[in-house]
Amino acid sequence: MKYLVTFFTHFDAMSYQHSLNRLNIQGTLMPVPRTVSSSCGTCITFSIEETLVPELDLIQMEDYAEIFRIIDESYILLHKNE
Repeated sequence: MKYLVTFFTHFDAMSYQHSLNRLNIQGTLMPVPRTVSSSCGTCITFSIEETLVPELDLIQMEDYAEIFRIIDESYILLHKNE
């Protein structure tokens, strides 16, 4: 599964990337795509096997704005952190 996570601040994005690294997941910092809005303009994309880390675990990680699943170049909102 491919995911995209947006953040309120760049520091939050870097913290989330660090948390992914602790789970041995390679996260890539990049600008937020135009079709997805974000407060800080930075997002992380990563791919994982669904059985390795359930989506609920992703939601409970560091501060983030939104989590999307990427399916065929579309962004499906899974959770919005308000």
